[in-house]
Amino acid sequence: MYGLWCYAPNIDMDWAKNYWLDEEAVKQDGSLSGGKNNAYFLAHECVNTQKRDRLYGNLKFDAEIVRGLTFTARAGMDMTSDFRTQTQATSTQARPQGWYREQDVDTKQYSADFLLRYNHKFRGDVELTANFGGSIFDRSYSNHSQEAGTLNVPGIYSIINAKSEIKTANNAYERMTNSLYGLISLSWKNALFLDLTGRNDWSSTLPKGHRSYFYPSVSGSVVLNDLFDFGRTNGILNLLKIRGSWAQVGHDTAPYRTVDYLQGTGFPGTLQIPTVKSNPNLRPERVSSWEVGLELKMFKNRLSLDAAFYDSKTIDLISQMPISIANGVNSIFVNAGSIRNRGFEISASGTLVKTRDIQWKIGANWTMNKNTVLSLGEGIDSWIIASYSTHAYMTAYEGGSLTCMYGKGYKRAPEGATAIDADGKMIDVSGMMVLDRQNMPQTDTELQLLGDCAPLGKGGFNTTFKWKGLSLYVGFDGQIGGHVFSYTNWVLNYRGKGIATLPGREEGLVPVGVKETDDGNYVINTERVNPESIATYYGCLYEQTNAEAHFVSTQFLKLREVRIEYKFPKKLLAKTKFISDLSLAAYGNNLYCWTKFPGFDPEGVTMRGSAVIPGFEILQMPSAAQFGATLNIVF
Repeated sequence: MYGLWCYAPNIDMDWAKNYWLDEEAVKQDGSLSGGKNNAYFLAHECVNTQKRDRLYGNLKFDAEIVRGLTFTARAGMDMTSDFRTQTQATSTQARPQGWYREQDVDTKQYSADFLLRYNHKFRGDVELTANFGGSIFDRSYSNHSQEAGTLNVPGIYSIINAKSEIKTANNAYERMTNSLYGLISLSWKNALFLDLTGRNDWSSTLPKGHRSYFYPSVSGSVVLNDLFDFGRTNGILNLLKIRGSWAQVGHDTAPYRTVDYLQGTGFPGTLQIPTVKSNPNLRPERVSSWEVGLELKMFKNRLSLDAAFYDSKTIDLISQMPISIANGVNSIFVNAGSIRNRGFEISASGTLVKTRDIQWKIGANWTMNKNTVLSLGEGIDSWIIASYSTHAYMTAYEGGSLTCMYGKGYKRAPEGATAIDADGKMIDVSGMMVLDRQNMPQTDTELQLLGDCAPLGKGGFNTTFKWKGLSLYVGFDGQIGGHVFSYTNWVLNYRGKGIATLPGREEGLVPVGVKETDDGNYVINTERVNPESIATYYGCLYEQTNAEAHFVSTQFLKLREVRIEYKFPKKLLAKTKFISDLSLAAYGNNLYCWTKFPGFDPEGVTMRGSAVIPGFEILQMPSAAQFGATLNIVF
């Protein structure tokens, strides 16, 4: 993706299709991409492949022991075997002598469970359902790789073509979780409901003393309109349900975090201590939460509302925390921290018009969540959740949020600073950008709080209009607030590709800011940056290490889906004598986005392996709109 940014906007990409400089296919032509890798060269020569074999299946046994008591047993397996190759052709920037790697990746999952279920209706409209069961879940993974760091013959991708020493690596793990669980459900007149659950897990990834952990839950609900009239007989109130629940959930950790082990160094016959120290006293994470909610349906179910408020608290969070390098490692796995999440969810829908031929429905939903770091553990002042180089850090402090971003920002006038404006009046210039003697923005050397990456809320709106057999659905969704550190923003503006760099190219511009005088006072800038220096100005304004310059909004509104469908009349289908239902539909997804986000998609995320790195957007690929059609025939 980075290579595409390097092409000038007026270049015809067809010019780059002939990407070899020589007939021997040894040297790529990077003249059109500013010396970077040719885009067609990467697409056709630096290819990754994957061949997968998969075997999966399951068995199930059901039996009724006595009336009301049933027994179910299941067993299953899922095995995959991947052969993967990765290539980098000769003359790539990162691997000028070529590179090749092979990987054999195997995953195996075996599971078995049983469930006893008892159901009985007592006199007085009381119903009891009881469940007791257990499960075994066994997972294993192995990854064996061989790597040729350079190649003897260009274009021959094989381990035996390695010019230098072949590097090998092996990674494997196995884990098992055994569980027993139970559920008791009671109901009275289908109006009062009570559920009690309990579950105990035994995890192989935790130390023996903490391998077993129990977590219960209780939930209840009352359907008030089944107990009292509330206008039900005349169709005013069709449903009024109040619900509440409390639950606790336990989590284990990844394998091999409780015992120290040695790992390879890349040099034959040598081992080294991992840089992360294990912890033989790890405890399972625990999340305790409660929720209250309301469901309401009125006017013969033409208006509905569902609202819920929740509060959850996570304790004994398993985290990788930094420690002094004097210990021989730079971090350790610990149970540290307590985090609270609070929020609400609300959704509503209604039928505005309902006749024999016409129906118009609308729906909307909205959610808000706020997270707070209650504690980080003894001796821990901060926790870096994620980072990009030394430019930006998502760091947690007690009392703050998990999604706060810190980094360097613009040098600004301190609180209380004043200056004389063009009219000779003394004005407050606190927080204004401080320019250097050449009228260029400056980056401060101290880290500062840039803001919170989490949005204030997310929501959506949809409408459905039907006329006879024809229906149209339109759905929108979006979020208010939210930010990311965008590396794409730097690449665009540093290279003059962003629309933010258009002002001043022809006539120059006067930067908004102040200058510091020799006596420590400030004056309002009135000097112009001429067009010859505008590239330097934007290079300073969007300096790479200035995280504030690239901390951008991800607020958006999307036209998520449009769908039009036609259902053929039953009378017409009856004439065929073999088709009972026939419909034809066309749809489009992810069609348009209203946003000030400078990249392609404000919902884009950055991946490191299979993990999502929150708060960072690093040269994302463009998201695609999807179009399709469906034909549904029922005989």
